[in-house]
Amino acid sequence: MFCTHCGVRLEPHREICPLCGGGEQQEGPPELAEYPEAPRIGEIPSGRRIVFRFITLLLATVGVIVLAIDGVTGSGISWSPLVVYSLATAWVFLALPFTGIHPWGAYLLDVSAVAALLYGIARATGGVRSWYPDVALPILAVSSLVIAASVVVASRVRGGVRLAVSLAMSGLVCVGVDLVIRNYRGQPLYPGWSGLVLLTALPAALFFLIFHVTVLRYVDLGRRLHL
Repeated sequence: MFCTHCGVRLEPHREICPLCGGGEQQEGPPELAEYPEAPRIGEIPSGRRIVFRFITLLLATVGVIVLAIDGVTGSGISWSPLVVYSLATAWVFLALPFTGIHPWGAYLLDVSAVAALLYGIARATGGVRSWYPDVALPILAVSSLVIAASVVVASRVRGGVRLAVSLAMSGLVCVGVDLVIRNYRGQPLYPGWSGLVLLTALPAALFFLIFHVTVLRYVDLGRRLHL
């Protein structure tokens, strides 16, 4: 016998279903249509979407609090825009990767956000016509291009070669920054302090390159060292 309410198989001597308390019985199992439909549960957001919402809500809340404090304690909005620019830049770096955006698209937005942040700082400090176009933008352009090139090269190699490329590119970034600053100061265009960084980075990069060619190509150190 089966309960007509919940479909549970009943012993022959039972007149009341021990599960739902129903008293009606039938010999065969009830049809599927007789089973009550389970309530539909709303779509549960993915973990990436939850993190995105949390970061967005957190940074937006901090921005509103900062604007409120600046408006109440001062004679209007003064210093809070700089904090809001910083929070917006942090949102681009922290939240956008959880939206599924293409990595290169996220990288372009990161560079644009940094440029906007530097512009906001220059506007607040009166440097829009001085250090922003002559120092900030060239340094940002050199750094972003070298980093993009290093990522492309590093994605096609592995092991010690990847580390060697990273060290060499770091030295080149320092040289580019140094030359931009020297040009802004009207100094001769040759590496100063960045030359020391490059002289340190290149031998280290050469060491890891040779180490990869002579050792890592034939030995899996991670497996040998149980890492």
